[in-house]
Amino acid sequence: MKLFGLIAVVVRWFRRRFMVPTAEHYVVTLAKIDLSNRVKIARETIRVVEVRRIDWPDTSLGHPEPGQFYAQVITPGFLIKLEAGGKLCEYHSDYTRVVFVGCKTTH
Repeated sequence: MKLFGLIAVVVRWFRRRFMVPTAEHYVVTLAKIDLSNRVKIARETIRVVEVRRIDWPDTSLGHPEPGQFYAQVITPGFLIKLEAGGKLCEYHSDYTRVVFVGCKTTH
């Protein structure tokens, strides 16, 4: 069992080092680009606080807009929390797009 755990760690390291970026990396990058445009700071100064896999109950990604209709299917994606300029900001995503949820001042 310990050998299997070690193999999993090596495979994850290899993927991060040598493979094409994952869906997680892609949507975190999209969120950072969006946030840097919103708060007018360099993308490199944005800190990733949390990225968690989540199954959203529909294609609204947990953030429905009034008057819109969404496919009622389980939609895999991520909950992304970023910190920038004293604000903690939240994004919801599937594997191809991000939805800005909002920011709170951190103090």
